[in-house]
Amino acid sequence: GNYMNTNSSLQLAIGSNDYVGTTGLDMDASGNLWVANTLTNKAISVRSRDGEWQAFDFAGLIDVETTGDLVVAESGFKWVTLPNKGPGILVFDDNGTPFDLSDDRATVLNSSSGSGGLPSSNIYSIAEDLDGEMWVGTDQGVAVFYSAGSIFSNTSSDAQRPLVERDGFLQYLLESEIVTSIAVDEANRKWFGTENSGVFLMNAQGTEELLHFTKENSPLLSNKIKTIAVNPEDGEVLIGTDKGLIAYRGTATASDELYNNVLAYPNPVNPEYSGNIAIKGLAINSYVKITDLSGNMVFETYSEGGQAIWNGKQMNGADVAPGIYLVFVSDEEGVESEVTKILMMR
Repeated sequence: GNYMNTNSSLQLAIGSNDYVGTTGLDMDASGNLWVANTLTNKAISVRSRDGEWQAFDFAGLIDVETTGDLVVAESGFKWVTLPNKGPGILVFDDNGTPFDLSDDRATVLNSSSGSGGLPSSNIYSIAEDLDGEMWVGTDQGVAVFYSAGSIFSNTSSDAQRPLVERDGFLQYLLESEIVTSIAVDEANRKWFGTENSGVFLMNAQGTEELLHFTKENSPLLSNKIKTIAVNPEDGEVLIGTDKGLIAYRGTATASDELYNNVLAYPNPVNPEYSGNIAIKGLAINSYVKITDLSGNMVFETYSEGGQAIWNGKQMNGADVAPGIYLVFVSDEEGVESEVTKILMMR
């Protein structure tokens, strides 16, 4: 259906006769849809699975604000960015009872110590990682709420700024950048889009730069990044710029802890194929060993997310002989099993 102010709890923008602005959507674990409703005095609405609507008023905490992204965190808290030099980030807890307003609580996180400790209250982006940490993009780099589930109960849960070593010096992560977008892949690595400097891929902790894409060194259409999303099934990274959309084939995909659905592709590897071979369906950080039928190891690597990549060569870069190769995988506890075979025909 088409939901407006006439058939839902969504509000008209203050001063408008026809504008109902929604800036962020997310589902909670119960299937309720949460909506950020911009430029109103009820910044959040929810629609239940049964179609019932409820709006939430944060009078005394925020006024008629411009809302941005909305994220329903693993804790159940709703995080809404308040951008355009707004007051910071609204965090709302309905206590798992969206239609009982008596047990609700909310707070605003900003740049003040003890009230968020953000490097700036000018918020551009937000994302929750696989560990339940909340990563925030500002006009002065990135900050992380490592205790995001304790915002209401722990007064020392201010954001921290990851440190990165560059040219022998430590500096805050992307401290001179406007971080317009954040995405987390299935290896828990962080993809950051910036206003003027393209895309950065950092390790899970945000302490090591793995890749930096710009229009000068890649097919990126522009260095002005608007949004980034990662497809967890195949690791593809979709990058939206001010000049259009481009896709990057990443290596981190969703994992299968039990190795029930391991697949090597392409398989067989035909003589005319010269690309990499992907081994999918693995657990995160699996150790992958490839041997010939006699048990001689030809290659080893670790999976990023649920996928490992083999270039079809030995560790020394020499081509392997045509034949059947066995793929063995060990999980983080050292339990090893053969998971698939690859027929090499080239």
